[in-house]
Amino acid sequence: MRLCVRATERFRTWSLAGFLALFPVVARAEEPVRGYPACDKTPTDGDVTAAKGAFQAGNGSFNEADYDRAINYWEDAYRRDCTAHPLLLNLARAYELNGQKRHAVMALKTFLERSPGSSDEGQIKRRVEKLDEQIRMEDQASAQPVQQPVTPPPPATAPPPPAAEPAPSGGKRSLVPLFV
Repeated sequence: MRLCVRATERFRTWSLAGFLALFPVVARAEEPVRGYPACDKTPTDGDVTAAKGAFQAGNGSFNEADYDRAINYWEDAYRRDCTAHPLLLNLARAYELNGQKRHAVMALKTFLERSPGSSDEGQIKRRVEKLDEQIRMEDQASAQPVQQPVTPPPPATAPPPPAAEPAPSGGKRSLVPLFV
């Protein structure tokens, strides 16, 4: 009995792992978007130094395509020095590459609010519009139920008549079909 329970537990574990491997979107659902806290303090020299260290670590992770870790480092850097607004652009790119488009939009909008008159403002606004459009398209696609193509059942007809037997190839034809 104990062996059967173990086998059942092992089957459930492997089934869940297989399901999550086949459907990575379910495995990594996007967490709710939270805004950035107000930047109402001036960072100390220690904060700036720590932020620079976290920024460098984030760069290393980003270059290795470890976007989750880069995001963690860069968020830490921005928390320590909230006056380093260009960090929000890095965060937006990492979020975008990590498939977290809503987070990317939040980072870009926060950058626009905190850096008014930026030389990249027009480009960033277009990027926000494009990401918003992609989010809308994804939401519409996920809201629509997937319809399986319906194939009509085969028509209920009588079976085809048997094929006529070929005529013998001996040169003479049988007279039987003519008299029947």
